[in-house]
Amino acid sequence: MMNLFRMIHLLGVSTVCVSGNSAICSISGLPTTKASNLTLNDVLGVVFYIIGSLTVLMIVIGGIMLITSEGNPQKVANARKTIIYTIVGGIITASATTIIDIVMGNIKV
Repeated sequence: MMNLFRMIHLLGVSTVCVSGNSAICSISGLPTTKASNLTLNDVLGVVFYIIGSLTVLMIVIGGIMLITSEGNPQKVANARKTIIYTIVGGIITASATTIIDIVMGNIKV
């Protein structure tokens, strides 16, 4: 299964590089960027800081919604959904940071 994904990825990227825009392609046929790893880390750090702050804010808002629901089952359900979806989003974001660190070579697998 992994080989299939790798083949699809390589085919997709190499067709973009072969189709005429060779200015963004390296010798291996994969796209490159002029930004350094330090610049990319800084930008991604700011993006994930904002996402983390919004995650905490949404959990607080969900908690306030739960407290002020006054026992109304519909409001309680909406508050719980807000909290659960926020936590799931936070887990996905944390996973994304790990995947990006592995791809950029900051973590050796």
